[in-house]
Amino acid sequence: MSRIVGPSAQGQLQGGISSLQGIAGMIAPLFYSRLLAAALRAHGTWHVIGAPFYVAAAMLVLAVVLAWRATRVLPPMEEEENKAPQSIG
Repeated sequence: MSRIVGPSAQGQLQGGISSLQGIAGMIAPLFYSRLLAAALRAHGTWHVIGAPFYVAAAMLVLAVVLAWRATRVLPPMEEEENKAPQSIG
């Protein structure tokens, strides 16, 4: 991402990334500890000991797909597509 934004926006980008990491650092332990507790519950409906790891892997796959789509280079538009519509008459 730092290659996409200009030099004057580098600080804002790094601050935003740090903020997201901080928020994730507060939320993730609560989420994953509850998920692990639910997976290990004696009288629960499902017993998947690795549930937090499976959920984390699914989130990483989703993040990779989103990052790929956000940073892909689109082909240049054709000259005909750039022209304004012509009026008839």
